[in-house]
Amino acid sequence: MREQQGVFYIFVSELASHTQNILQTSVASLLFIQSEQQAQNIFAGEGVVFECSVNDIPKEDDCFETQLVVLRKNLIKLLIYFKG
Repeated sequence: MREQQGVFYIFVSELASHTQNILQTSVASLLFIQSEQQAQNIFAGEGVVFECSVNDIPKEDDCFETQLVVLRKNLIKLLIYFKG
């Protein structure tokens, strides 16, 4: 999710091997690519990469709960969209 100030919030599992690397190095790259339906060539879709600094937000932090609420709202919208 990206808020108005341009900050991205991502939720990652502590079970994933790359999560420990992200937390140790405090850097991550985010890749967003054009959907196959929109791309004229599925092998050459447009995309953008953001090189990001990482801050771990503890679950006890108010920001964590705020962003979790936003994520839930967006997921509900997505599920409604897919349901048709």
